[in-house]
Amino acid sequence: MGCECMPRSFWQSWRARIALVLPLLYMGVIFYLSAQQSLSLPIRVWDKSLHAVEYFALSFLLFGSFFYGLEQSARRSAYFAIAVCLLYGLIDELHQAFVPRRDCSALDFLADAVGAIAAQVVIALGRALWARGRRRYP
Repeated sequence: MGCECMPRSFWQSWRARIALVLPLLYMGVIFYLSAQQSLSLPIRVWDKSLHAVEYFALSFLLFGSFFYGLEQSARRSAYFAIAVCLLYGLIDELHQAFVPRRDCSALDFLADAVGAIAAQVVIALGRALWARGRRRYP
């Protein structure tokens, strides 16, 4: 990976840095959107599906951050990603309680949790299929 002029550790360290920064940037975007009094979309979408997709992506990024950036095991990375998503989802909902025309909703938090857990299920299935394929075709 990378060019021959740079040592492999250089590229690995940049991959780790990017893996650590992306979830933080994404969390900033979530916070910014939560601070808006109203959000208008060009199409009609169920609010809970947006929460689930939003936290699916965050959970996916956090897994990469823990797995590649902090070099944790896959299982530990999945648990940490879900825990951080749940904590951030709770903080996000409490934050919305103080934004005019927004409210704190337990159903929104539940949708956040479903999205976070679904991402880890997809990652685990993908890793299992990848490992199975590598064993079958060395």
